[in-house]
Amino acid sequence: MTRTALAAFAFCLLAGAAWAGPICPLLPPRAPMPAEGVGAPVPLPNWDRDVAALRQTLAAAAPATRHLLLVGDSITASWDRPILQMFFGRYAPVLFGLSGDTTRGTLWRLEHLDWPALHPSVAVVLIGTNNAAAGSAPADTALGIAEILRTLHARSPATKLLLLALLPRGADATDRLRAVNTQVNALIAGCAAEGQVMYFDFGPKLLDAQGRLDAKLSFDRLHLTPMAYYMLATALAPLITQLAGE
Repeated sequence: MTRTALAAFAFCLLAGAAWAGPICPLLPPRAPMPAEGVGAPVPLPNWDRDVAALRQTLAAAAPATRHLLLVGDSITASWDRPILQMFFGRYAPVLFGLSGDTTRGTLWRLEHLDWPALHPSVAVVLIGTNNAAAGSAPADTALGIAEILRTLHARSPATKLLLLALLPRGADATDRLRAVNTQVNALIAGCAAEGQVMYFDFGPKLLDAQGRLDAKLSFDRLHLTPMAYYMLATALAPLITQLAGE
C-alpha cells in the first residue's frame, strides 16, 4: 500500500466517513457485465460439497466481539491453522475460501450464504488467480474483484475491507499467468484511491531479486508453505489491527 493511499485511508477512518463513497470507482459496473462479475456456482466436482461444508462452518461459528472473514480460493482455504490462530485468534477468524474458486463463485457465495450474521469487523479478500488459469481477461477479473468488494460492503456496511494483490505464481517472471495477475493488480490497486478499501501487495516478499519464487515459500509455485503463511501473517497483522480499530 502506498503512503498516499494509506494516508487517505487513515484520514477517512479518523473522519468517520470511510464508507461514504462508492467502492472501486475506477472499476464501475459495465453493461453487459462480464461473467467474472456475475455470481454463479462453479462447475467443479466438489464445489457443491464444499459450499455445504462452508454453510456448516458459518452456522457453527462461535459468537465473538470481532470476526475476521478471509475470502478467497484454495490459498485462503489452506491457511496454516496454528499460524492463523497465533496471529489472529482474538478475531475469531473464519475461512471463507474454496479450492478452485473464481470471482464468479466467490460472488455467488457472498450473495447466498449467511456470513453477515457474523458481523465481521474486517474482511480480507484474495481471489482471482484461478480466473487467470481459466483464461479471463485481466480487466474482467478486476471488475469481478470490484464486485466482490461492493457485495461485501452492501451486505455488511460496517465491515472494513482489506484487498490483497494477487500473488505471484510460476517459477519466475516469464510465467504467462504471473503476467496476467500483474495486470489485474495494476487495475485493482485503484480500489484504494478513494480510501474506501485498504490495498496491500504482499507478492514482492515472496520473490528474490531476480523475481524467482522459491519452493520453500510456494511448493508448487502457486500455493503457500507454512513459512510463507507466517510471513503473510506477520505482514497482515498491523493492517488488520488498524482496521479493527485497536
